Amino acid sequence: QFISVVSNLINNAVESIKGPGVVVVCLQSKTDSLVLEIKDNGSGVPDAILKRIEEGSRIPSANGNGLGLSYAIKCI
Repeated sequence: QFISVVSNLINNAVESIKGPGVVVVCLQSKTDSLVLEIKDNGSGVPDAILKRIEEGSRIPSANGNGLGLSYAIKCI
């Protein structure tokens, strides 16, 4: 599941960028945990849609079925 979630988040980051852009993946070791950050300079998710995704709603996109981000939130 972890690999699927990370892959999906990276794909979402890449798909959100129109034209030249940057996706940064950073893994940091803490005393008792790991911190994974995936950042991009894409368009982002509007707050209203993000709220629906966090609630588990399916939000179809042009490139997928709309389940990826809500699945990632559930898994993490």
